[in-house]
Amino acid sequence: MYLLYLRDRATRKRIDVFEEWQQTLQAEQEALNVHGALGHLKDEKHSKKKSS
Repeated sequence: MYLLYLRDRATRKRIDVFEEWQQTLQAEQEALNVHGALGHLKDEKHSKKKSS
C-alpha cells in the first residue's frame, strides 16, 4: 500500500514538472509568435517606404 502511495506521489510530481515545462514552452512560443508578427509588420512598413 505504501509503495502505491509513493508511486502515485512520484507520478504526480512528474506531471507537475511536465506541466511547468509546458507552460514555459507555451510562453516562449507566444513570445516568438509576437516577435515574428512584429517582424512582419516592420518588413511591410519598410517595403512600403521603398515602393513610395
